[in-house]
Amino acid sequence: MEDYVKLGIEQAIKISTLSRCNSRKVGACIYFNKLFYGFNHNEGCCDEECETIEFLCSDKTCNYKTTNPIEVWCQRCGHFLGSVNESSNNSVVHAEEHLLKKHGNELKKIYKETGKKVNLFITDAPCLKCANLIVKNGFIGRVFYLRKFTNEDGIKYLLKNNIDIKQVDIERIEPSLRKLLTLRGQ
Repeated sequence: MEDYVKLGIEQAIKISTLSRCNSRKVGACIYFNKLFYGFNHNEGCCDEECETIEFLCSDKTCNYKTTNPIEVWCQRCGHFLGSVNESSNNSVVHAEEHLLKKHGNELKKIYKETGKKVNLFITDAPCLKCANLIVKNGFIGRVFYLRKFTNEDGIKYLLKNNIDIKQVDIERIEPSLRKLLTLRGQ
């Protein structure tokens, strides 16, 4: 494993510890040209898995909602769709979603200037909604992750769209950092 891959995954693990999510703490970071461009974690109280989440328009006056994880933009007004946990009605923002929303414009500019795509490191494989967001942004060339998601739809979607995705062997991560990974039941 190349040094930058190990470093990227370890940074994603460290940032995941800042999450207050009860069921899965997820961290993400972007690496390009020997530099990290942003670190983010999932936010909100996500006691349910992604398949039970509704996605609501970020424009509070719109009231558009869907359970389709492929939709990223509101079909009614074009605003970004945020996810909401149906059981607790608290906002849930996935680590990748948060990272791309916060640093997307800067990363698009880098891609346009250099023609080189960036690497995304996440503790967990992306769900289908996040995979769609990764593809739509267009500047991510490779995704590295540690743990599989409840299904592999996100992985399949990335591969179908020619984005290289690799699972990192958790045994290659420092034992002290492995202990930081939390998942309900572990």
